[in-house]
Amino acid sequence: MAVINSQNGKPFIDVFDVESNDTTAVDIHTYPKGTVITFISLTIQESGVGTANASVGDDDDADGFLTAADAFASEGTVYGDAVNERGVYLYSSTYGAGYMKYYISAEKTLKLVLSAAVDTQPVFRVIVKGFSFSPD
Repeated sequence: MAVINSQNGKPFIDVFDVESNDTTAVDIHTYPKGTVITFISLTIQESGVGTANASVGDDDDADGFLTAADAFASEGTVYGDAVNERGVYLYSSTYGAGYMKYYISAEKTLKLVLSAAVDTQPVFRVIVKGFSFSPD
């Protein structure tokens, strides 16, 4: 058997500053098919007023990347650096960390959403790390 095709993936690190919109998901960025996301973190940039959790997911799973981050923690608080803060795309309680999300057949939109309505919306910095290549 021989290698039929070989491709080099292009690594990326994307940084987005995102203001929440209560329980309405905010579209952060659409990634094309052929994208692999290996890490996501969420940092509180500006605290809001209220009580809610923030999650980061995509079109298929609202908290697939990060689950239940306290949206009103102190400014500078980072979520996603501890593996137990990661969603099912990046972590398994049985097998640990080291997972990644591969968009093999269709583009998907990264989203941020709060668990409840709040008085003043917080602002988050979302950092996405991964690589992309053409799957065709």
